Amino acid sequence: MTDADGSLLTHLAKKFTNRTETLATEALGHILSHSAASRAALVDLLNGTGAEIREIERVKTEVGYRGGAIRADLVGYDADGVESVISEVKFWAKLLEGQVTGYLELFPPDQPSALLIVGPEVRREMLWAEMLRQLGTENPGEPKDANGVRCLAMPDQRWVMLTSWRVLLGRLADRGRDVSGDVRQLQALCERQDEEAFQPIHQHELGPDVARRIRGLRRLITDATQRGRTEGFLVTKKLRVTPLAHGYGRYVLIGSKSRERAGAWFGVHDGFWAEHRETPLWLECKDWGAVKSDQVRRRTRKMPPGIRGIPISLQSGADYHDVLDNVVEQLREIAHLISNRRDERPSP
Repeated sequence: MTDADGSLLTHLAKKFTNRTETLATEALGHILSHSAASRAALVDLLNGTGAEIREIERVKTEVGYRGGAIRADLVGYDADGVESVISEVKFWAKLLEGQVTGYLELFPPDQPSALLIVGPEVRREMLWAEMLRQLGTENPGEPKDANGVRCLAMPDQRWVMLTSWRVLLGRLADRGRDVSGDVRQLQALCERQDEEAFQPIHQHELGPDVARRIRGLRRLITDATQRGRTEGFLVTKKLRVTPLAHGYGRYVLIGSKSRERAGAWFGVHDGFWAEHRETPLWLECKDWGAVKSDQVRRRTRKMPPGIRGIPISLQSGADYHDVLDNVVEQLREIAHLISNRRDERPSP
């Protein structure tokens, strides 16, 4: 996820975590306001459902109606200044009660218009179910899907539509070449939101096997640390088992020579696991040891780009003692490389 990590918009979203949807709304409004091609792409996407939405000439964000009682995230106006599209932008916030019917009432009668909800693909079914629930008895027919847009025709040429960020931004990227850089930044932000989302829970994930796996990983960390202490390449004196926000583990000094050891946190790191490698076990390098993290990177050449962590792979389908032996072997190799100063040339 290099693009997401390097995106200015994604960086700002991390700083203003409670305003991510506002940032995305303003970014989308900026793109559509500055690119006629992007506005045309949006209209074409909606009209692919069978609607006949008029061209959007102007876009505004955070538009208040009825004395501020209703606030639309994004509104697209036609050449006559009439609302053609009202869009509600979502990541993980709830669709508020009455939003769907309230927005529909804002459209002028007998003119093609669309209420468009944009959200993550994984929320598609849940958002659609909530939209239908809010429509209640006003729901006149069967929905249909067209080119990544789910839609329902309403009376008076009004439409209710749902699409994902991926579909919408993919269409804008194809057509809005004049704002391609801005679209890429918003895509990066949306991809980051998908990665960090609280996914719907499946029943099998609540079974005892999950708890046993977590307990087994804790045992593995404890036993591997004890083996490392016995062999002399791990030191834990005055260092504690320290669960952190990103997982369970402990601080260690690692190295095969007493004056050439690096500080590290060894344990289950759910951030690195989710984003970089398919293993829960990591050695997160710190800078309070004699060997600093940049030296660890050069000496071991085992860190993925952009992070200060070394993945510890786990054997699948193997007996516990074989898994433990393999983890200890990996830690032993890392300790030797950390204390070996023969070659510190940067990796090619």
